[in-house]
Amino acid sequence: MGYENGKIYWIVPQNNTGIALSVYGNTQVSQNRNVIVWSKQDVLDQLWRVDIDNGFARIKSAINYDYALNIWLGSSNYGNCDIHTWSDNKNDSKINFKTIDASRNLYLIQCYRNDADNNLYLTAESTASGANVKWAARNTGANQVWQLIEKTNAGGNTGTGGGLGPYGKYVYPTYCKKLSDDFRLKATDTERQHLGIDIRDKHADHGVYAFADGVVSFVQDANHPDSGTNMWTMGNCIAINHSNPTTNMSGQYARTLYMHLLSAPTLTPGQQVKKGDRIGTIGNTGKSTGPHLHFGLFVGNDARMAPGVKGWTSISLLPVVDPINALPFYHVDRS
Repeated sequence: MGYENGKIYWIVPQNNTGIALSVYGNTQVSQNRNVIVWSKQDVLDQLWRVDIDNGFARIKSAINYDYALNIWLGSSNYGNCDIHTWSDNKNDSKINFKTIDASRNLYLIQCYRNDADNNLYLTAESTASGANVKWAARNTGANQVWQLIEKTNAGGNTGTGGGLGPYGKYVYPTYCKKLSDDFRLKATDTERQHLGIDIRDKHADHGVYAFADGVVSFVQDANHPDSGTNMWTMGNCIAINHSNPTTNMSGQYARTLYMHLLSAPTLTPGQQVKKGDRIGTIGNTGKSTGPHLHFGLFVGNDARMAPGVKGWTSISLLPVVDPINALPFYHVDRS
């Protein structure tokens, strides 16, 4: 037992495992949003990823891994617990797990901000659903002992890619949530049709991750592009067919498309992938003016998208949808 780097957990008080650490609000993240305990549910608000780095850890929200548990220090013996983007608040999001019983995943969660604050521990003010959570001086109460309960998925797949999706069994295909271009079903007077989103390469993790469990239907090596019209423009690319993993879009099947990858795919048509598997790296191949991932999403009943069907089908012939319908935390940011 014991916690593991990169895994997803509920974090529950030892004295009431019916409640769990939760971001306040309805699947929302923002700077300094409060953290509370709430009735334990299978929702993103209550799921946290443990990342270990250079002798300390961070506890990141599964809603958006750019946000982590954070301390706002109010006095020498008290600190408010909220979430904040850890990349611009690195010291305030450092924590240390002090083992109480590793066989049961029981820990004190210690603030690791600096030596002066190392006596502050994650503390539930009460065991009632809705109670506030803070950083407080060590006491002997069970309200400072937390159990980590691992979140696992059907089939044993625990890959979380760039964050769990909010409407089903799928993940964000990248860590970066910034877009250089959004989806347009039809061209306008000033902008071309764009049947997908362009995700920028503005994160320390440059990986591209499988959206959901599926079977590879098509791959292309940019050095040897398919002979079809304008196929070279996609560069290194992968298409994957899925049973529709979303709950907010109707249809039996889905297809995802990943274009402009850095290197030629190592996957082959017919190969199975799991949700969150790393399938490539953001690149700049094909018709591309800078490193980015073009991500396309198609959802419907077209049998050409069924898992196991191999071959390329023109984008214009499939039921394309705006990926933002499934991935709301992506947003245009050209700064």
